[in-house]
Amino acid sequence: MRRTETADRRKKMAISIFFVVILVASTAGFVATFNTKQDTSYNGYDFELRGNQWVTEVDTAFGTEEFVFYHHPLDLRVQVSPAIVDVIKAAPTVVLVFDPNITDIQYAELGRFQLNQYLVSQLGKNVEHAITAPHSAYTFPVVQCIPDGKLYILYQQGNVSSASLTDNCVTLESFSGLDYLEYSESIVYRLLGVIQ
Repeated sequence: MRRTETADRRKKMAISIFFVVILVASTAGFVATFNTKQDTSYNGYDFELRGNQWVTEVDTAFGTEEFVFYHHPLDLRVQVSPAIVDVIKAAPTVVLVFDPNITDIQYAELGRFQLNQYLVSQLGKNVEHAITAPHSAYTFPVVQCIPDGKLYILYQQGNVSSASLTDNCVTLESFSGLDYLEYSESIVYRLLGVIQ
């Protein structure tokens, strides 16, 4: 009878040790995965995932600088034509216009902010802000795309997502709010030369 008790104890001990080892190993694996930095390259540029943003270094007229994006170039679902990028490069003044009644306005605001930062700090553009209709939350002037020597970049809601150029008006139409941010990042990536 003593042998069966000892064998039972050993069996229970072995099972307990097995489960402890499994728990410790899975916890260590989770921690290692959580702390691992994701790195990936694109078109000769190294990207590092920090938190939820992609960071890369680009040589600019001001030296090597870090740029932060929410999307890796391979994750962008929207397309921006080279003609749009060329028009932005050539325009001395850019007016960032948005519909204040966009459903996901926070994404349009984030995209507008990111594009504004790049246009001012890297290209030295004169950037103005405007809205397409009066709204109590904004004090920006109400404007439409007009032929006045300025380039208008219009963020507006639509049934499809598309980027188009008509005269001096770039229209970034989005079905999904997140696309506003993707359009802005796609433009900045192209202006930086990260995306050809």
